[in-house]
Amino acid sequence: MEIALPVTVIFAIALFLIKEVMELVKKTQTKKRKLRALKSVLKEELELNLWTWKKFESLLTRIQDADEGSRYEYSISPSGTERFELVSTDGYGTGQAFPRVVIDLHSKLVIDVAETDSDMYEKLILSYKALSELQYLRNGIVDFIHESEMGASPVQGFTEYALEELSPIYDDMDAFYQYCTGKKLTEHLLR
Repeated sequence: MEIALPVTVIFAIALFLIKEVMELVKKTQTKKRKLRALKSVLKEELELNLWTWKKFESLLTRIQDADEGSRYEYSISPSGTERFELVSTDGYGTGQAFPRVVIDLHSKLVIDVAETDSDMYEKLILSYKALSELQYLRNGIVDFIHESEMGASPVQGFTEYALEELSPIYDDMDAFYQYCTGKKLTEHLLR
């Protein structure tokens, strides 16, 4: 016995299947666009933080190389720019801006990333922890150096420790950057 379906039923089933396929394609395209957007804004935040990382490494190296008796002066300009200035024993000074660590997008987008891509989420978490460590070290140098004399043993110990920690911080930032862009994190953005 053959069961024949009316043409209208076959047509309704075909329309339903076409609609479902179209919805699936639309959802897939939306997810891809969202993922591209997330990668783009997080890439930019990593590039901003690379500038902070580089300035921090430069500062730590200058502290290590400073003559005994030199001192650092920490100041904040009226616009809010933080600066460190190394003043040598003979009174000459050289300074540099000291940018802040930016982790706003890392923390705001964590749920969106977790819902969109589990691999990206894992790398985001490692990058977030690395940037939090960079922030901790940055705050430590502001407080620690600001209250200590150059050449003092604790200052040297802290700068050595901080310099050792910078490599793993960069590695985690770079791994996330490579996931987002397919490229190595070498170019920074200025504030």
